Amino acid sequence: MSRPDPFPCTDAEFAKTFLDPMVVDAIIRLAKFGNLVVDINRTAVSVEVESDLSSPRKEDTLRQFLTDAETIIEKAAQETRKAEK
Repeated sequence: MSRPDPFPCTDAEFAKTFLDPMVVDAIIRLAKFGNLVVDINRTAVSVEVESDLSSPRKEDTLRQFLTDAETIIEKAAQETRKAEK
């Protein structure tokens, strides 16, 4: 039984330009939260983990998740804008 691909992508060229070292590092850090799914298409970005980060004791963890997710979302937006030109 194999695990689902955490980064499904149907556009190989987009994936190649998107997966720069900064994004790869963010994905690796996010994968530590468990069951990471990053779903990107040309109109939407979704970054999900199956961890409860709502506890006040997990404030720092939530902050790290949001920072890393923002890195991925910003890069996806940047690459989408480039592709639209």
